[in-house]
Order: sequence, then structure tokens, then C-alpha cells
Amino acid sequence: MREQSFTLALAIAAGVISSCVGGVAQAQEQADFLTGTYATATGCKMQNKLDAGTPRSIETVPDTLDAKGFHGWEGDCAFTKIWVHKPGEVWSALMFCAEGNTAGPQIYSFAKDPETGSFDVSSISQPDPEVFQSCDVKKEK
Repeated sequence: MREQSFTLALAIAAGVISSCVGGVAQAQEQADFLTGTYATATGCKMQNKLDAGTPRSIETVPDTLDAKGFHGWEGDCAFTKIWVHKPGEVWSALMFCAEGNTAGPQIYSFAKDPETGSFDVSSISQPDPEVFQSCDVKKEK
């Protein structure tokens, strides 16, 4: 079911990308459905080590996701346009990504797991979803 939602969200977003690409550099949105910082399970462990004082390097900085977009050692993606496909469950987004000498638009799909609060994230270039979980709940108080 969630896989079908990804496919639908990506197909809809791909259909409207041509009308939005011209404004990619100008528009920027925030993903209100993302509260805090998210990463893969391994990424959250890396983030916790950074928070504890591990020096930042290409080997220690994980790719993270927050309301502004993806962040990593080698590049970032900023939300440009967000579409809600199933309120509270499925979104797609046009993002402007830059990594090294490469920059351009990418389409991502986000499906929230209601039980864990994690997100299955996929894109046209990576159709197999990657699970991003909240790193904020993993921090010990």
C-alpha cells in the first residue's frame, strides 16, 4: 500500500515538475510535516556521536533531513515545492539539490509510518524507499 502511494506521489510530482522548474531557484518552502532531525538508523548514531564531540569529517557526518531539506557533508537539497497527497501520511516535494559541481531539481516522496513516526523516502533516481527516523527521540536526556 505504501509502495503504491510512493509511485502515485512520484508520478503526480513528475507531471507537474515542468511548471515549477523555472522557479526552483526563487521558491523555498518548509516541510511542516518534519519536526526535528531525521536520518537513517546509522545516521542517527553518527549524529549522536557528533553531538558528543566527534570531529566532523566526510566519514562522520551523516545525511540528515529536517524541515528545510537534506543536509550532508558533500551536498544539500532544499524544499522548493511540496504537495500533500494524503494529509498526514504522504507528501511529494520538488527539491533543489547541490552536490559538488552538480546542481539541479529532484523529486522526492515522503510516506509517514503512523506507528513509528519514521518516513519512507524515495525519489525518481532512488525508487526503493530509505527509512528516515527521528534522531531527536534517540537522544538521552
